[in-house]
Amino acid sequence: MLVALAFPELETIACDYFIDALADPDFALKVRERSPANLDSAFRLTLQMEVWTKNADRIQNEQPKHFAKKVRKVMRTASLIKTNEELRKQVTECRIS
Repeated sequence: MLVALAFPELETIACDYFIDALADPDFALKVRERSPANLDSAFRLTLQMEVWTKNADRIQNEQPKHFAKKVRKVMRTASLIKTNEELRKQVTECRIS
């Protein structure tokens, strides 16, 4: 800790190395854009953003499944309506004949 007080630029260098060591360059850029003041804030920011990213990915992966079910349901309903209309036409034609 005394080293950080004696050489404040080491904190900045450590922060830069930490951000550079992140596996995903896009994620590292997002962290760097937030301009963390020190290594501790960079670490906390990284953890927070990682949780947000995983949560957003989870929600995004669940959404298409739910959407696909609705699409199938609507298509099935539309198919039933079309079949119902065709049957009504046939019944009407039979009554007329």
